[in-house]
Amino acid sequence: VGSDAYGRIKTLADVRTAIQFNNGNWEDLFTPYKNLAVEAYYGDAGKWSEKTRAGWVREALSQADEKRFFHWELEFPDVFFHEGGSKDNPGFNAVIGNPPYVRQETLGNVKPYFKKKFEVYHGVADLYYYFIEKGVSLLQKKGLFSYIVANKWMRANYGTPLRKWLKKQHLKEIVDFN
Repeated sequence: VGSDAYGRIKTLADVRTAIQFNNGNWEDLFTPYKNLAVEAYYGDAGKWSEKTRAGWVREALSQADEKRFFHWELEFPDVFFHEGGSKDNPGFNAVIGNPPYVRQETLGNVKPYFKKKFEVYHGVADLYYYFIEKGVSLLQKKGLFSYIVANKWMRANYGTPLRKWLKKQHLKEIVDFN
C-alpha cells in the first residue's frame, strides 16, 4: 500500500474511532464517508482533500492525535491480511505483556467508549481489563496469550464481567502468585 493510500485509510479509521469517543454525535456526518475506503485507496487527491476539509473531520483528527489512536490492522497488515483480503486465521501467534495499571478514577472521559467496545466493562475496572480483552481479540485461533496483572479481579465484584468473559475463552491456565 502506498503511503498516500495508507494515510487516507488511517484518516478514515481515526475519524471513525473519534466518532465512537464522541458517543456517535458525528455519526450522521460520517455517513457520506463510509464508502470512501475505495476512494481513499484509489481516489483522486483533490476529491479526497475536499472531503477531509470539514471542520468536524479536522476536530476528529485532532482528537486522534491527542488520544493516539492505534489501528492494529493498519500497523500490522501482514498479520491480518494477504493479497486479496483477510487471512483465514488472522491475528498474532502470541500476545505477551504487562499492561499499564491505571486506576478507574482517572478513566472518566473514556469510560463511555469502553462500555460500548468491551464485554468486560465495569464502571470501576482498571485499564488493564480492557488490555486483556483487546490482547485476546488480537490472537489467531490457538494463539497464546500471557499477561502479568494484579489478581484483585479474581475475587472482587468488579471482576465479575472479566471472569464471565474469560470462562468463554479457551484458557489453558491462570496462575495466581498471590
